[in-house]
Amino acid sequence: MTDNLNNFDDELDALVDAARQDEWNEIQEQMEEGTYEPTSLVPKGWHEVSSSYEPCKIRISRESYDAIMFNEEPCPACHGTGLIQITEQWEETDKYHTINKSCPVDFRMKSKLGIIKKLLPSRYYRSNIGTLKPSPNSKMDMQRQAIVIQHLWDNNTRSFLFYGDPGTGKTTFATALVRHALERDWEEHIHTGCGNFNTVSWIQYLNWDTYIQSLLDWQNHPDTAEEPSVTPTLIHNNAAKGRTTCLVIEEVDKSRLTEFKANKLFELVCAMDATESQLIITTNYATKEEFQSWLCQGDTRIVGEAIWRRLSDNCKFVSCPKAK
Repeated sequence: MTDNLNNFDDELDALVDAARQDEWNEIQEQMEEGTYEPTSLVPKGWHEVSSSYEPCKIRISRESYDAIMFNEEPCPACHGTGLIQITEQWEETDKYHTINKSCPVDFRMKSKLGIIKKLLPSRYYRSNIGTLKPSPNSKMDMQRQAIVIQHLWDNNTRSFLFYGDPGTGKTTFATALVRHALERDWEEHIHTGCGNFNTVSWIQYLNWDTYIQSLLDWQNHPDTAEEPSVTPTLIHNNAAKGRTTCLVIEEVDKSRLTEFKANKLFELVCAMDATESQLIITTNYATKEEFQSWLCQGDTRIVGEAIWRRLSDNCKFVSCPKAK
């Protein structure tokens, strides 16, 4: 009986995923025709910031959250002083005393900003899926931006392949998903209490050519070169600890695809697939067919086809074209 129920659940999940994919395909067709109208934008919401101190159980709007983090607004708990007053009762007496303690909200914000600065290029520190809005500076049509942003919000743990012309927001979308992964894992996996933090090895933003160079340096000079920031083994080790890897590979097609690069990409894609992790790739090819052709060329054809199959199975393909 249990096996039958499990089979039914698997079939139901498959039907739901198929329906979502059909819905997304329909939306993309309507976007190409210029007939799609989004029913809503990303809803306004709140970040719940809590601590063991009752005065610091506060709610901060998404708009204020980054403003506080970047010192544009004072922390609402400590008013920018970094300290909060706590009134405590002496044990077994009716007397009280007031003491100053470090503000946990202010500390949380500064700690998170420090991690963001290690993860992302400076121009993308503020990429935040909760506050992301269509930008007139993007080369993509404003309405289409709104649709894509809404879709990312609704599917913020899914894998994506963003393709299209430079300057259309692909990196902004990718880094916003990185920020979301950081928020998602903050309490359970990153901040371990008492001011201690784990090294965030499972959330990574890679420039592909820089990463390949780090692999070559490590291979040729293992005694002096730094160990690569991401490896298939590290992805599997994090999965064993209950951590879902979020990996962005930026501009994967910026330089010629060699057999070495194709094999390393295949290893990462397989590890992400096996651990059901979140893979985000950007390419400047205008169509997915052009990207597929680049991936499956010449000596890299066999490996490229294997990579393409896994990307097709796991990633939502999002076109990011220039406005006409």
